[in-house]
Amino acid sequence: SLFAVPPVIDPGGMLTFASAPGAVGSAVVTVRLRDDGGAVGGGSFEGAPQRFQIVVRDPVNAPPTLSDLADRTVPEQVVLPIPFTLGDDLKGPDELLVTFSSSNPSVVPESALSLLGQGTSRTLQVTLDVENSGVSTVTLQVDDGVYRIRRRFVLTVQSVNDAPVLAVVADQSL
Repeated sequence: SLFAVPPVIDPGGMLTFASAPGAVGSAVVTVRLRDDGGAVGGGSFEGAPQRFQIVVRDPVNAPPTLSDLADRTVPEQVVLPIPFTLGDDLKGPDELLVTFSSSNPSVVPESALSLLGQGTSRTLQVTLDVENSGVSTVTLQVDDGVYRIRRRFVLTVQSVNDAPVLAVVADQSL
């Protein structure tokens, strides 16, 4: 059946109905205005039938959602968790394809990026374990199979003035 709740017009003239889950199709609805006429009118009145069509279509797929990601500045050799949320109107969050990339692999190598979490709340973890500084644009993408959405943020990795290291030097003779 097309309807879980059939079309009804209330006394105020409001049409309400609910389509059945997964239903697609159309139905022609015929309505008539009836009035008992009251004592003054001396009878009843029935208007001409009015017909209209109700069409129930497939759900419209909207692009997935992805929270905004702010630019960040961090020192080198740090673990940076970046929380974000995602969603979709037709697919569950674990059915979405989440990918990421770095515009400058010498600063943020692909191996430094990992995805943590399940459901709508996730974390992009950036593990910077090398002494490289510079700027990279990190792109996070969510794909529902039809639409994809991307968010980018600039990650600036600042050089750290490391403490000097003294190497063991063998005895020297002059």
